[in-house]
Amino acid sequence: MICKFFKTQKGGGVSSVDYMLNERVNQGTARILKGDEFLTRELIKSMSQKHKTCVGVLSFEEKNIDENTKKEIMQSFENALLTPAMQGRYNILWIEHTDKGRLELNFIIPKMDLESKKSFNPYYHPIDNKRIDFWRDFVNLCYGFTNPKDPSKEQTLQGSKKEKELFKDYKALDKILHKQVANEIINSRDELIYFLEQNNIEVTRKGSDYLSIKLPESKKAKRFKGGIYNEQFRSFKKLRDLRTEKESRAREYQQRDIKAELERTKRELDKFIQSKDEYYRETIRKFNERLQGKTRKFNRKNGEIQLQDTANEIQNIQPSNEFFSGNAYDDDFKRSCMVSVDKTLSDQQGANNKIEQRENLYTNAERERDSARGLLLPTTRLEKAENDDFRIRINSRNREITGQDNRISTSRDEITRDNQERTNSIRERFGSYEKQTQRLRTGFQSFTGENTGNRTLIQARIDRVRDIIQSKYTELRERIRNSFKKTINKARQIKRDFGYSR
Repeated sequence: MICKFFKTQKGGGVSSVDYMLNERVNQGTARILKGDEFLTRELIKSMSQKHKTCVGVLSFEEKNIDENTKKEIMQSFENALLTPAMQGRYNILWIEHTDKGRLELNFIIPKMDLESKKSFNPYYHPIDNKRIDFWRDFVNLCYGFTNPKDPSKEQTLQGSKKEKELFKDYKALDKILHKQVANEIINSRDELIYFLEQNNIEVTRKGSDYLSIKLPESKKAKRFKGGIYNEQFRSFKKLRDLRTEKESRAREYQQRDIKAELERTKRELDKFIQSKDEYYRETIRKFNERLQGKTRKFNRKNGEIQLQDTANEIQNIQPSNEFFSGNAYDDDFKRSCMVSVDKTLSDQQGANNKIEQRENLYTNAERERDSARGLLLPTTRLEKAENDDFRIRINSRNREITGQDNRISTSRDEITRDNQERTNSIRERFGSYEKQTQRLRTGFQSFTGENTGNRTLIQARIDRVRDIIQSKYTELRERIRNSFKKTINKARQIKRDFGYSR
């Protein structure tokens, strides 16, 4: 089993769901194993960022596996990729494909944290690649699936196999090169490179154990790895050593201690999962702290507004300070003090009146709600009166509906008769049109027959005129030829008479 994440040119979208659930659903080679297609589509549509989905596949060499095993693997993958910290905070859609003759478990994850409504990236290759590799090795060891790390599974030709026709050409090239080496025509990697360049095949890159080769009609180069493409291939002895080394690695891989490797892999996997889990928990904690801070700030702002309103009311009832600078034995000062006191008491009374008005409004509102609630509690007498009133209105309405039905039936009958008369009139007109069409068709046929006879007669006349012209032309040509011959003979006679020679 291998795990692969697909690259998306435009960030992904609903098209990924459309592709996974295309005509293969009707063919019976695609089905949903887990998740809600409609929910996943709506989540993707609601997202505003460019990168919307994380799409990938778990590809197996086996044709199929047990259903319980599929569920265990899917849950294990979610735990490894998203960790327990993100459980319940993401949406995922699992889709099974079997159209290639082997099992594929495809997954689509909208890049959204369902609780915070913020975007998040489930898989970032430089960070998450090792963790997923360890998970893949762990699952392959647990369930006995084939592993791409097995040396016996190594392929010479690397790269994507989507370009099928072009891939066949590269495969044919690989066979030709191996055949040339087997026939001892090519004895080293340098000779192999020279052979390619002589045949207009470009070697774009040279690695320690591979060559990147580009055919003339190809847009991208393909990587050829191992064996004859290794830089150690300098002679047939070196080539035999490389093959022996590969066989030795394959034997060591088959004879390894699976139990010990399984324990080691699980330890490493648990470390990576714990590290990613701590990262997610710290991210969630920081988000919650920011959210709580914004909430406290909002509440504090509302409290300040209320305090400001209270302060404004207090400022309106502050007493006058004029008596601090006045004479206590002056009558004018006494009158000023009395005015200030009256003003202060008046302001206080006004504030109290405002409070009483608010309380009265609240009390009146409560009374209105109580009275409305009391009105909603019907007595037996009111129920009976209301029922009688309802019955009278229902009977009246039924009579109105019956009258409307009668009027509608009458109108329907009139419309039906009118449509029938119009239909008959149209049929009569159509019959007369048919008769006229028949007469025109007969006249056209007679005209066509006459035209055919005239055409034959004209053709005969043309042939006769052509024959006459041909005979006249032949006769005229003979006359000219004879006249020309006579003229030549006369000229020759004149030359002989005057003694001219050739």
